[in-house]
Amino acid sequence: MNQKESLSITIVLGIVLVAGIVGYLVFDQRTTTSPVPTSTPTPAQTPTTNPDFSTITVSLGQEFTLKKGETARVKDSDVFLRVKDFIYSPCPRDSQCIWNGMAVIYEISVEGKIYNVSTGSLPQEVPYDVFIKNTNYKTYATFVINAR
Repeated sequence: MNQKESLSITIVLGIVLVAGIVGYLVFDQRTTTSPVPTSTPTPAQTPTTNPDFSTITVSLGQEFTLKKGETARVKDSDVFLRVKDFIYSPCPRDSQCIWNGMAVIYEISVEGKIYNVSTGSLPQEVPYDVFIKNTNYKTYATFVINAR
């Protein structure tokens, strides 16, 4: 394969990837989700469950695990983190990929302002850091939220 063909394939794959992500985000915003019951906490987390919502309460610096549709509220604040979806489409072996195809899509709400995150980091204006400590990119993610 010559260099020109390789560049053409890379450009086409990039366009398809961007179109797929945009299509996904547009479709996801049109989809309404119903609350998912809160799972039983693992020993690493000590949240309190609010029976009216699919929300757990956590402290800053505490590890907690969420599934799709579940939400965590930072104790004594107006800060919420909700898992919107997971992407699990790893790059096939012996292939060149632009992106590894795995992500946790979540949103963080700070005093009513919502920031959507699928890859990369939060905008500098968000006064919190969100770390994904562990995930299988299919069903769960373990987070830690810290003040900046």
